[in-house]
Amino acid sequence: MGLVFKRDIIEKAVKITANTGKALLIACTLLLTYLIYQPGLSGAFIFDDYPNIINNEAIQIASLEAGELKQATFSGTAGPLKRPIPMLSFALNHYLTGLDSRGFKSINLLIHCINGVLVFLLTQLLLNAYRQTQDGRISSRQIVFVSAVVMAAWLLHPINLTSVLYVVQRMNALAALFSLAGLIFYCVGRIRQINDKSGALWILASLMLATPLAVFSKENGILLPALLTVIEITIFRFKSAQGRHRNPLIALHAAIVAIPILIVASMLISGTMETMLRGYHVRDFTLPERLLTEARAFWFYISQIIAPMNTQLGIYHDDFPISRSMTDPATTSVAVISFLLLVAFAIYSTYRLPILGFGILFFIVGHSLESTILPLELIHEHRNYLPSFGLLFALVFYLTHSLKYLDTLRLRQIASILLVASFALVTAARAEIWSDPLTHITMEVDNHPESPRANLEIGQIYMDLGIKDEANSAILLSAAASHFKRSVDLRPYFISGLFAQLAMAAQTSQPFPDDVFEELIRRLNNQPIPSNTVAWIDYFAKCNANPTCEADDEKINRIIQAVVGNELLKGRRKAELLTAASNHYVHTRDFQSALYLAAEAVNTQPRDPRYRLNLVNLLIIMNRINDAKMELEQATLDDAYGIYSSESKRLLDIINEITMAMNG
Repeated sequence: MGLVFKRDIIEKAVKITANTGKALLIACTLLLTYLIYQPGLSGAFIFDDYPNIINNEAIQIASLEAGELKQATFSGTAGPLKRPIPMLSFALNHYLTGLDSRGFKSINLLIHCINGVLVFLLTQLLLNAYRQTQDGRISSRQIVFVSAVVMAAWLLHPINLTSVLYVVQRMNALAALFSLAGLIFYCVGRIRQINDKSGALWILASLMLATPLAVFSKENGILLPALLTVIEITIFRFKSAQGRHRNPLIALHAAIVAIPILIVASMLISGTMETMLRGYHVRDFTLPERLLTEARAFWFYISQIIAPMNTQLGIYHDDFPISRSMTDPATTSVAVISFLLLVAFAIYSTYRLPILGFGILFFIVGHSLESTILPLELIHEHRNYLPSFGLLFALVFYLTHSLKYLDTLRLRQIASILLVASFALVTAARAEIWSDPLTHITMEVDNHPESPRANLEIGQIYMDLGIKDEANSAILLSAAASHFKRSVDLRPYFISGLFAQLAMAAQTSQPFPDDVFEELIRRLNNQPIPSNTVAWIDYFAKCNANPTCEADDEKINRIIQAVVGNELLKGRRKAELLTAASNHYVHTRDFQSALYLAAEAVNTQPRDPRYRLNLVNLLIIMNRINDAKMELEQATLDDAYGIYSSESKRLLDIINEITMAMNG
């Protein structure tokens, strides 16, 4: 009896010691992650941070009143579902820290660290399941060791930096957080079923709770069920106690595979797919060209996950050559064929080398939404944030567990430490670069000299410096003009460099350069209108209200006429541009033109209350109170969920005040 009692005490002590050791290991890894990222927290907002955060007044809340929170939550324009969860988080972030980039980036880093802990837990669960279903030789100590290395490698990998220091990619990080939680729920449920316990509620939570939360963070969260199928096929293999759950599991995953196929088929039949792909009319590549290019991008991602280099990584990859055919460039055919062979190998590996098969399939499925047919931009590093887990898991597993010439613990530890250290060093150097806007963009241009966006951004920094620094103004403004011109020359569809040259003229009280202006008009007449044209029209609308900015209103009117007259302009983008143009005419006191364009915006998107509320505001300015009241009533009806109730109430209060004043 005494021996049994002592044995129980020893086992509990060992368990407590092991758990304490794991907690200490996780804490040390998180501390290292913070220290490496800390310099980058002082960096500036960039690129898509501006439309989503800086220029989005809806998230800049001053109170936690329900109406303000609701409007902020649904103020997103980045996706069809508005990505309400990250938009709400941005609003709360602003409430606590204002428009301080460090405050926003610190929250991103916190989310990244939470995701790292989830990666640790998920890796443990996968390896425990693998031990129970396929290979019982793996010890608990080995599982903890591999899990810790995978967590460290993923947390400190430089390809994941943009999901931390590029603020708007909180959308991506939150989608990954809920997806990782869903994967963990599923693994817990399935392990319980293997051990003859009930696991259905855990599986249901993965599908019915985690998946919607991931989707409402970013649309690629819809891939969570497909990732569950990858786990089931490669790790669990439909096994359970006495085989009782096999048929329901097969039916579940058959449905997961079949439902997307049926949805795509119905979209093809109904013509919805054609509408969804209409976005290619604003791209300088076609659907076939995108698919060919993504095959090369796929191998670029893999190369940077296995052996990352700061000279190759960057926030902008718009210099990546487009594949116009299987032989242009020549590497396209090699990339396509090798990708197809890799898919075949991954399927073959699911039974021969299941961890490798899991890693490859997880990576491929993780890219199946953003890197296939949708008319998105070609390359972004943040698309690897969750998919990279699959490759890193397989890489670390075979490096630390299975390679025969590394069959001692010491050699495995050295190899894994060197791997993590190599990632950490590149990430540390990159975080330091991101700490200063000029250093960051200079490095971007040095590494990606053919990037139109990088050249535009460094030009804007030189322009701002040139306006402030009178002593070196001529040199700095000349450098700005050179980069603006280069950004325009690099890609025919890129017109921001032309707008920027006009903005520089306005900021320095110079007339618009005729050649630049006429080239901009030509492109606006004949090419797709990019989305950031809205921001440029807003800029010039506010320009003359600023004593340091002088824009030629007649030429701005010509720009607006070219934009509005562009036959390729359709849908929500057209409504946004019409609204921006209307606001310009309000600033110039041409209320009739403003009213016409605001009404056109409503006609373009009649069920979107935002454009009708803008029209109401304009009608109030023009003292057309009865018309304003009618339009407000319609806007309120269209706002079925009360998203814009706060703005509607504000406008109604103004109308009531004016009505009372008129009635004496």
